[in-house]
Amino acid sequence: MHSFLAGLKVARVKGLNLTQRSYGLYVFVLAAIFFGLLMSNSLILLNISGEDGLIENATAGILLGSACLSISQFFIKSSDKKVFLTLSVLGLIGFLDEVSFGDRAFKGMYFFRVHGVKIDGIHDVAEVFANLIKTNIVYHALETLGVLAVVFVILICAFAKRAPLVKNCTRKIFAYCSSKQILGYWLVIFLCILVSQSIDIFRIKIFSYQAIEEFLELIAAGGFMACVISLARGDARG
Repeated sequence: MHSFLAGLKVARVKGLNLTQRSYGLYVFVLAAIFFGLLMSNSLILLNISGEDGLIENATAGILLGSACLSISQFFIKSSDKKVFLTLSVLGLIGFLDEVSFGDRAFKGMYFFRVHGVKIDGIHDVAEVFANLIKTNIVYHALETLGVLAVVFVILICAFAKRAPLVKNCTRKIFAYCSSKQILGYWLVIFLCILVSQSIDIFRIKIFSYQAIEEFLELIAAGGFMACVISLARGDARG
């Protein structure tokens, strides 16, 4: 522990607090492990990145831990109660999604399929829509394009009507995250989730794609934990 803190002091970057430096080191270590195993022993990399493997379990554990920490801070802190409550819900949803909402634990007893897709995760909903579009556009191209056009127009109209409200909420969220020094975590989380879910939904089978997906999710989970810790520690106050 002593050497770890000493290492953080050596690696200290001006303007970054302890939580930010720790998260930076966390990402660096994960990247080093990924590329090290990729170059030396890809079989181990594939084994730890598989379903219910070390990486997925670590991600689930971090999300559950983040949710528990958020719940405790909800009762302890006098401020930011709504934020901690929201983070606890997000953490629990993320944890349940990682463990497929108990699908493998209950051996698929209560899960169902929609258009050939087993619904055991949030991302599966997007996969259902993608499958529907792929299937129908082959046999009913004009009808499918027509429906998509109508849905697109409805969404645009709805967004245009609510644009001021959305813009105001977005501005407040960005201002809050900036003031609390957690905006960087959310940007990393968003980027990691975007790439990992794109690989999953669109079946982008690049080299070690499953390992890339799982490591990105682990990085995102760490960012979520860092966000909760930062708010709990009050890093924005210095």
